[in-house]
Amino acid sequence: RRVPNGTIFAEISYEKRRFDIGTILIGRHNVANILPCLALCLDLGMTTNEVVYAVKNLKQVTGKLSTHKGPNGSVVLNDSGNSSVDGFLAAIQSVEEMKYEKNIILTKGIIELGKERKSSYKTLINTIVNRPIQLYTTDNLFNKFGAKGQVTVFDSETAMLSQLKSETTKSTLILVEGKFTPRFIKSVILL
Repeated sequence: RRVPNGTIFAEISYEKRRFDIGTILIGRHNVANILPCLALCLDLGMTTNEVVYAVKNLKQVTGKLSTHKGPNGSVVLNDSGNSSVDGFLAAIQSVEEMKYEKNIILTKGIIELGKERKSSYKTLINTIVNRPIQLYTTDNLFNKFGAKGQVTVFDSETAMLSQLKSETTKSTLILVEGKFTPRFIKSVILL
C-alpha cells in the first residue's frame, strides 16, 4: 500500500519470518523487484532489521522512473533508460498513482517489438483510454487504436518539445518513456 508521502509498504513473509518494509521507490512493481534481494540478504545472514533499513534507504536509479524538474515547473518521471511493454504499463500505473492534474506521456514507441508491436500498442492505448493521460509520440501506429483526443503524433522531437513547453504547468506530470536524443532529454529534464 502507498501512503500520502509516497512510501510503499508491504508485509513480507519469508521462512517463518514476518516483517514490514517501506520504500520510497516509485512504482508498486518495485516491491516485486525487491523480493529476491530480500531473500538473498536473509539467506546470507542479514537480520530483518538490517533488511528493513536497507530497503528504506534505497534510491531511485536515474532513468528508471526517477523524478526531475521539467518545463514551466512541471515534474518529469524519467523512464528513458529503456522501454518494454511491461515497463511502460508499470510507468502508466505510477503516473495514475501520482495524481497530477495533467499527465503527458512522451514516447517514440518501442521499435524492438517487431511483429508484436501492433498488439502491444493496442494494449498500451487501452490502458490510457478514458484516463486523464495524453500520449505524445512520433510513432503514428499509436494513433490507430481509438484513443480519440488522447494521442498526438509529431513529426519530430522538436515539434513535440515545442508543444510540451506550451502546455505544461506546475500541475503537469510528464512521463518520458523510452529512448530520446540527449538534446531532447536535456530540454525536458531541467537541472
